[in-house]
Amino acid sequence: MAMVLGAFVPDTTAQWRSVVKGEVARQLGVEAEAKMLEARLEKVGAAVPDAEGRVARGDDVVARWLARVRAVAYEADVAVDRCRAMARRRRSREQLQKRHHQALPWMLSTCCDIAEPRRVIAADLKNVSQKLKAILKEQRQLQLHSSVADHTDHPRKILRHWKSDPTDIDIVGAAMEEDARRLVRRLMQPDDGGVVAIYGPDGIGKTTLAKVVFDSERVKRRFETRSWVHVSRGYVQAGKREAALLSQVIDAIDGGSVTGTETVAELKAMLAGLVANRTFLLVLDEVRNGGEWEDVVRRLLEHGGRGSKVMVTALNGNIARDMCAGYVHRVKRLGEDDGWALLRVAACVSDGDGEGDTALKGIGRKIVDKCGGVPLAIKAVAGVLRTREAIAEKWAVVDASPAWSVKGLPDDTMKPLYLSYDDMSCHLKQCFLYCSLFLSGFAVDRRSLVQQWIAEGFVQMRGDAGVEEVAEEYYDELIGRNLLQPAEADRHGCVERARCMTCCASWRRCSPMARTSPAMRSGCPTTATPPSRHGMSRFRETTWLQYQRKF
Repeated sequence: MAMVLGAFVPDTTAQWRSVVKGEVARQLGVEAEAKMLEARLEKVGAAVPDAEGRVARGDDVVARWLARVRAVAYEADVAVDRCRAMARRRRSREQLQKRHHQALPWMLSTCCDIAEPRRVIAADLKNVSQKLKAILKEQRQLQLHSSVADHTDHPRKILRHWKSDPTDIDIVGAAMEEDARRLVRRLMQPDDGGVVAIYGPDGIGKTTLAKVVFDSERVKRRFETRSWVHVSRGYVQAGKREAALLSQVIDAIDGGSVTGTETVAELKAMLAGLVANRTFLLVLDEVRNGGEWEDVVRRLLEHGGRGSKVMVTALNGNIARDMCAGYVHRVKRLGEDDGWALLRVAACVSDGDGEGDTALKGIGRKIVDKCGGVPLAIKAVAGVLRTREAIAEKWAVVDASPAWSVKGLPDDTMKPLYLSYDDMSCHLKQCFLYCSLFLSGFAVDRRSLVQQWIAEGFVQMRGDAGVEEVAEEYYDELIGRNLLQPAEADRHGCVERARCMTCCASWRRCSPMARTSPAMRSGCPTTATPPSRHGMSRFRETTWLQYQRKF
């Protein structure tokens, strides 16, 4: 995956600083080379924030400069590993020599064995340092501004919190309520087609609308069995796709009775027995290929009781037609009033009538208009607004942000997501991008995700908090920014499981920062693993071991 340079370069610089101040550089005799490399890397890192801003505004020359910075930063990261590994080997040999009281020839042999790798390491450091020198020269030519602030990321404080269930913030607006009533009436009609389809682009609210219908009291009373399948887009071995589809449906209806050893014929028989003469409602969420589901749906409706229904959410009407939908509903963008209602609820702002409230409402409506009526975009910007005071002056700064004019995104609906991304600290950006590796709709456990961030080295070490505490702060901030969607909360309202955004992976692929990586520009959805990331790097290893010692 793409590395966030604003976090990676300062982290690598900090590692070189520890090499210079500690015993490693002195033991290897490369103090001068290490000190020069660390100083130049720090100067380059100070210009990265300005460079990323210019890339977002469409500066291709600076984008190429950032790509070179990324390549050299990886080389510097590898060199740290090599220096520390060499220093460890030298200490081990010295300890072995002292224990066994070896003769002089063996001692001389050992010194000669170590001297050659030392020269190689010194040459490597000079090579990386020379590349950084060239980058610094180009940095001055591009007139990139350096930031002199410290590189410690402090999460923004979420100023306002939900008073109700955080999983309900999507359900607002008269239009959605009317659409839900229309779909419920359609499901109540037993002879009016077995397949009902809801379609629209990512982030428009298809799944939210389907959930409102699915949880309707009329629907609960009407159907004996209600099941929900979030269609997985993960890799399936060739020839196993039909079995995988059948297994997903059976697991949703019967709660996980499939062992994985059944044949397709056995799975079909199991499914027929589960729905035989029973009135069921099955939701297939995020169907991307209607043709592969056609046979499964047909068999379900043939064996199910009269009035059984399958409700599908899909990106476009062609998928609905492939599944022979009897009724197709296109989800429309939110109107101005409904968009403002969603922004207000997601930003945890009351609907007042005072003079300040009127000004705030005016700016909020302008922001909704920039979001194009797309609920996901509105929620993302609302997450930014939750870190600001609910006053017109603070919201006006967000409305006037240059992030709205970012270049190179596939469509304007991505601009609000870039605004939210741009507002994050560098280390939080890395954690957010990591979440895009999960399948859309997958509910990830809080503790599991926090541990993975720590193991990957994405969590910045701070003197005022432990690494786990910092990672928990990252998680809470992503929830507060509406970038992780709450799936399960405990009785105190703490979100224990969360889902990744539907378009999270799409954002990673189209992000201007991600495209500074050569592998991302070539169309690869996840970038090639940098050299020092084969296995666990020294930073991840150190951080993870410090974390594990607590238990």
